[in-house]
Amino acid sequence: MTGPRLKDLGRWFSGGTPPSERAEYWDGDVPWLSGKDFDKTVLREPTKFTTAEGAALHSRLVPGGQTLLVLVRGMALAHGLPVARLPFDAAINQDVRGLVLRPEFDPAFVYYALVGRRAELDAHIDRAAHGTARLMETVYSYRIAWMPELAVQRTIATFLDRENERIRSAIRVAADTLTCLDSSERSIADAVVHGLPRLPLKAVATIHSGVTLNEAKAPAHAVSVPYLRVANVKAGWLELEEIKEVPISPGDIPHYALKPGDLLLTEGGDLDKLGRGALWAGD
Repeated sequence: MTGPRLKDLGRWFSGGTPPSERAEYWDGDVPWLSGKDFDKTVLREPTKFTTAEGAALHSRLVPGGQTLLVLVRGMALAHGLPVARLPFDAAINQDVRGLVLRPEFDPAFVYYALVGRRAELDAHIDRAAHGTARLMETVYSYRIAWMPELAVQRTIATFLDRENERIRSAIRVAADTLTCLDSSERSIADAVVHGLPRLPLKAVATIHSGVTLNEAKAPAHAVSVPYLRVANVKAGWLELEEIKEVPISPGDIPHYALKPGDLLLTEGGDLDKLGRGALWAGD
């Protein structure tokens, strides 16, 4: 049996941005969320706060608990539809839509229903827009495949929450184990390559630095694209939970774009003079 359409799940709200030159609208107590505050399916800690007046006059205050956030405009849409649960009251900007669900729908269940169908929802993303991507209005007619009664929704959502936490815990343990093994791995690697002929890295690879950040002077006609920074490069692995964006000229993208198999190295850091390194697998 076919479930309800997205537009029938509750009330959808758009947001806005208080004028940046009006100091009385900023640094208040109300979290103000934009696309930068959630990544894929994870809501981050708020980075900006508005005042109650700023939220009322120039944004939209949506209640936590029964609300989902959906990104409707931004480069992050190029990688699939970002969806997040909102646990606290917050204001949203114009690139975010808030869905305040009706009482008969469990927010965690609807969240998992959307996350599990991101591949289907991908068809409603228009990537042809200049400089950014946007979510088309057709998405609101998308139907949830199955919507059981509320008690069953909550049982399923509780199970998925528990299993997801187990997976996250396993990932944290694995990361800690890799850190502990790091010194041993270097010793083994040194033993393996000892006595082998040495070549300069430039003899086997093309080497270049990444984008130089200069927020005060963005290039003309720049587009905002995801990029990896030093904090993302760990010792043998990549931390991809938080991906920032950088303004760049479209013509420079082919030069800086990563390809699967590229080796990322940081300069300096916590591993003697070489920094850290990890392979980009295309994730």
